[in-house]
Amino acid sequence: MLFHRAGGYPLISLTFDDALLNTYEVAFPLMQKYGYRGVVFVPTGILTGEITTARIDDAPYMHLGHLKELYDAGWEIGSHTVTHRRLDLLPLIDVSKEYGESREQLRAWGFDPVSLAYPYGHGHYTEDQRRLTLNYYFWARTVGDEHKPNQPPYQRDLLHGIPSHQDIGIDYGEGWYVFVIHVITDIPKFRQWLDTIQVQETDVVTLEQVKERWKG
Repeated sequence: MLFHRAGGYPLISLTFDDALLNTYEVAFPLMQKYGYRGVVFVPTGILTGEITTARIDDAPYMHLGHLKELYDAGWEIGSHTVTHRRLDLLPLIDVSKEYGESREQLRAWGFDPVSLAYPYGHGHYTEDQRRLTLNYYFWARTVGDEHKPNQPPYQRDLLHGIPSHQDIGIDYGEGWYVFVIHVITDIPKFRQWLDTIQVQETDVVTLEQVKERWKG
């Protein structure tokens, strides 16, 4: 289980899918001002050439140098598979390659990935594919419609991610809120959301930091 800070304060993780340049140009400098570290889930094929087109609104991706700068600043770099394909449409042997090859590529670039985000989120994976993630990663994060925190004991192969719309009126209760972010389009609203998180005295952590607190 986890040891939460005294007083029932929540944990919050800010995770960013797809390694979009917007994360580096917008989220990174703003979060630095608060001392917050995020998690970037990288489809490694965007850097190796196996993915040749942007997936979201023609948004450009980061380069390796951007990822290394984030990593050096304490951000976590995780896997979003190699090709960002729907896993439930692939045989298990191909899914194993997606997990393993993305992990080895991230390691070759100097990162130490402990977590994976399932492409396309909730329901786009099988139970066997979920179980398989734990052969490669400590955490596997999905994303669903429910705005609920994870509660211990955590389900490591099905960590619930909350789609973020930068809602600032949330009163964070006890638990671990894992937010999923793609493109930040409203910068003042994102900044106000960070203010709200700071005022509520939450612990903003990476998934790797939670792993280090994990006990048996």
